[in-house]
Amino acid sequence: MKILVQKFGGSALGNIHRIKEAAAIARRSVNEGYSVVAVASAMGDTTDDLLELSNAFDAKKSKREMDLLLSTGEQVAASLLAMALNCDNIPANAYTGWQAGIITDSAFGTAAIKRIQSSQLHRCLKQKRVAVVTGYQGMAEDGAITTLGRGGSDTTALALAVALKAERCDIYTDVDGIYSCDPRLCASAFTYESVSFFEMLNFARAGAQVMAPSAMEIARNHDVPIRVRSAFNLRNPGTLITQNTAGTDFLGVACDQQQEIFACPSADSLAELANLQNLRAGAADLGITMEVVCRVGRKNANKAYFSVGNRHVLNAPELLKQLAKELKLPLEYKRSLAKVSIIGQFPNTNDTINKVFSCLMRNKICPRYWTIENGNRVSIWIQSSELKAAVEPLHHLLVEERLQVPA
Repeated sequence: MKILVQKFGGSALGNIHRIKEAAAIARRSVNEGYSVVAVASAMGDTTDDLLELSNAFDAKKSKREMDLLLSTGEQVAASLLAMALNCDNIPANAYTGWQAGIITDSAFGTAAIKRIQSSQLHRCLKQKRVAVVTGYQGMAEDGAITTLGRGGSDTTALALAVALKAERCDIYTDVDGIYSCDPRLCASAFTYESVSFFEMLNFARAGAQVMAPSAMEIARNHDVPIRVRSAFNLRNPGTLITQNTAGTDFLGVACDQQQEIFACPSADSLAELANLQNLRAGAADLGITMEVVCRVGRKNANKAYFSVGNRHVLNAPELLKQLAKELKLPLEYKRSLAKVSIIGQFPNTNDTINKVFSCLMRNKICPRYWTIENGNRVSIWIQSSELKAAVEPLHHLLVEERLQVPA
């Protein structure tokens, strides 16, 4: 049995017409001889709408109920997609995450998948039916519904692909593949035919929004090929993400439009160092990416600076403040900035960061913070209003010129 997992993002399921088109994609794969598992994200902006409804209450006091609320968006989408398939004479069953056997820990809002009991899905596929599974959610050991955090439908799709030994996982979205930069910010951005797991994981961690980092870790660890493609342009094969793309150089510019900068007292003793490390460890347990950064210009030797992203964990800055309070660690909020990261292999990172600073200065943009990671990522933090003005010249200098992309 050839199994193919197809994940449909919120834009690909944004209305009834698009749901019917997604069903047609699944039907074509069935006609090609595949047993199909379709993973459904919530339609359009449904999750954001549900979050807005919850703002009338203190969500921190109702984490369990928040997950119950947020899980409903994917249930609507999965039900409608299965109905569309059935009406197209392709037998299909819709399953919630827990009906599909997805068992998680009890970290509401950022739950991690512990195991998948896939017997129900195997029975469905053996009956030559399409299994439509809700993304983003599962069930804890005590029966509580849990959600996997932002990008959780990607994680669901890759975890199912591993559990079912799928041939591949296809991600259907609203872009033609993996771009060298967000095309909304950079007109000269281009798509790659192939990218390695390692490169895509770095890109995702830096802020590229097409794939969730947790999903990429699963794909890399279990060698599951991924094809990212547009649900609206099926003539374009998209980008293939695999273990090895020999001969392919990858360079990209990733953007995170909202990062929160915090400061806390620097560690002058072992006790203070331990407290700071406890903050980082606690943040990691909550799924929060906390990145130590260097301040540009005037330094303060008595303070340590770090950034916190808010894309994959709901209310991440608030959770971090609460964690610091529990540790009795003074935490000072500084400002909200945009982060721009250049991804690639840089033999001389000092030369690269100098080029970044010079490029920004020529365009009258002042970098506020910076960091370098493992010779394959250089990141800077700037005013959010300057993001587009910074991205295009950086992409031209460090991606297009280095790869000799024709103008």
